[in-house]
Amino acid sequence: MGKKGRFVLFVISLLLTIGVAGYIGFRIVRVQQEASTYRASQADASAEAVKSDSSVAPAESVRESSVSSSSTGSSVVAKATATPTPTPAAKTMISIRGDILDEDGSTDTSYPDYLSQLLEKNGYTNYTVENNTWDNSGTLSQMALAGVSDNDINTYITAHQNNANGAELDATEYIVRDDLSQYKKDRDDLDAIPVICMGYYGGWNNDPNELAEQIQKILDTYTQKNDYVVVGMYPYNEVDTASYDQAMTDAFGDHYLALTSDILDQPAFDDAGHQEIAQAIYDKLNSLGYLKSQTSAESADSNAVASASEAQ
Repeated sequence: MGKKGRFVLFVISLLLTIGVAGYIGFRIVRVQQEASTYRASQADASAEAVKSDSSVAPAESVRESSVSSSSTGSSVVAKATATPTPTPAAKTMISIRGDILDEDGSTDTSYPDYLSQLLEKNGYTNYTVENNTWDNSGTLSQMALAGVSDNDINTYITAHQNNANGAELDATEYIVRDDLSQYKKDRDDLDAIPVICMGYYGGWNNDPNELAEQIQKILDTYTQKNDYVVVGMYPYNEVDTASYDQAMTDAFGDHYLALTSDILDQPAFDDAGHQEIAQAIYDKLNSLGYLKSQTSAESADSNAVASASEAQ
């Protein structure tokens, strides 16, 4: 090959080298540009993400904090127990049945009323007295008023008539008052502490043991059988006082309250006598342990509430 041929080849080789070098350089620049663009886009994306996080994260944080706080609050509410308000102690009723001992209506205040005053005066405000006495009523009528069965009452009437053997009987020995329906009512004192004071107007055939049976018939109409008082009849001329007191004591023991002269030194049919009867009944209720102060009842309720709170 001559010089001219070699020169041509040299030029061709040089051009090829320059072309290859140029192409390689172009590709390098292109790759660098693409890399630069990619990095720029990534940087923009990162900046946008940071911006987005800065605006959303606090809200999310607040939400989570709120949820956490709500959950915590809910937990506290669930665990915390409000202190219960003690329920006021229910009033205990004292039901007085029997004779009112006021024949002419001259007594201004009855012994049940005086008993109510005594209870309040001495702080027993958690007791109420219901006056179920009936004026001028024999024991048969008193039993009917209290709801004793007609069969039981008629049994006594038949026995009285048989014992009379044809002799004339006092009306109270065989008759129940014909105005019973005007006074009889639905019983609201079944759970009360009964105080029975009857017998002055007859109806028991002058037999203290029968009177004790009749009193027991009335006591049996009450739901609780342990707490009661039987008040002795005001001195009655038809029966021996000692025999009467013995029959009552045998039947009722410590529950019997005899209206002896050291207890009742005033006529039972005036105000002074009614005050003395009320005082005697009050003392008997107290000595038998039936009276519990409102303070004691509230203290018991408070202790129960405290115990319940501690348990929770």
